Amino acid sequence: MSKLPKTKVNSSIIKKSVPKTKTQINKAVFSFQQFRCQSIKCKEFNNMFKNLWEYGAWSLVLLDRLSNYSTMEIAELKGGGDGTRCHPVHDEALERLVTVLKTMGIVCDEQFNEDGLWELSLGAASGRVFGYFVDNIFYTLLFDPHHLIYPNTRYESQHDLLYRNYDPWSEIAN
Repeated sequence: MSKLPKTKVNSSIIKKSVPKTKTQINKAVFSFQQFRCQSIKCKEFNNMFKNLWEYGAWSLVLLDRLSNYSTMEIAELKGGGDGTRCHPVHDEALERLVTVLKTMGIVCDEQFNEDGLWELSLGAASGRVFGYFVDNIFYTLLFDPHHLIYPNTRYESQHDLLYRNYDPWSEIAN
């Protein structure tokens, strides 16, 4: 058996990037504790993809954007600092979001009333993530890769969804 080569680790990078104290308590933290790995395709909403490759590319955008958000103070994130689009969901969009969440078996009750449901943008035409905040923790509830909670082309929603049938969560369930 051959030996694996040793890898040098630059300890100065680790010291800068790994928090060792609670000083970063005001930074945004993302939880998937309430997230349900579920795809939905109905006349109101579709969070499926064309294929594995589209899903993979979108997942990379999601991870990149969430990692950027996690470096921000919570007040900065909620205030739309650094070009972010993070805001509470209201009116027709809130009704649509609550309907989609109910379809998934998530009941919006008193836990959402204090701070409401929020949208985090992943960038132009890259979709949205919906959830709620408790202190500095954003609890993710729903991915909206095609921006359909706001079904309006002005908001860059994609209406070519008939052929999007790939359910990435079915791969995991098998």
